[in-house]
Order: sequence, then C-alpha cells, then structure tokens
Amino acid sequence: MTPAAAGKRPRRGMAILCALASWIIAAVLAVIASLSGSQFAAGPAPDPSGSVVFWALAGVFVALPVAALPSLGFTVRRGAAWAAASLIVVAVTLVGVFVLNTP
Repeated sequence: MTPAAAGKRPRRGMAILCALASWIIAAVLAVIASLSGSQFAAGPAPDPSGSVVFWALAGVFVALPVAALPSLGFTVRRGAAWAAASLIVVAVTLVGVFVLNTP
C-alpha cells in the first residue's frame, strides 16, 4: 500500500452501487445465456457457443465489484482482487454452462 492510499477511506456506498448495477446486468446476461443455450432459442439442437459467451460476460459482471475493491479504497492487494475476480469468472461460466444450461 502506498503512503497516499494509507489514509484513504473505503467508499462503501460506491461499492454497493457498483455491485448492484453489475449484478443486475449479470442477471440479464444470465437469462440471455440460459435462453441461448436451451432448445427454446436454438430449435431442436441448441448451439452452446453463444451461451458460453453470455455466461462468461455474466461472470465478468459478477466479478467486477471484487476487482474494483482496491480502487474503491479497500485494503485489498490488487493482485489478490484480480485473482479472486478471475476465479469468479471461471466459476460462473462453468456453473452456467454445465449446470444451469440443461438441454
């Protein structure tokens, strides 16, 4: 932590707004991903490629508040925040594609 950031207080209100906004967008993307990976949108043989892209985007928006924590003044190392955000993106994508997309 740099000396300039040592006196910086966490902006909790901005973190809550960032989380709410990004999770709403992630929910919309998850619905689109579910529809694009199901038989509803693709006919008899669903194409999972579009669904994977939308699930990955949903994962990015779920992980966005975690990656933004150091910028919002929280005492989290930037590398740890990015590592946690990366794991969240992978987890959301895998769970969405292999668990939530049912043929």
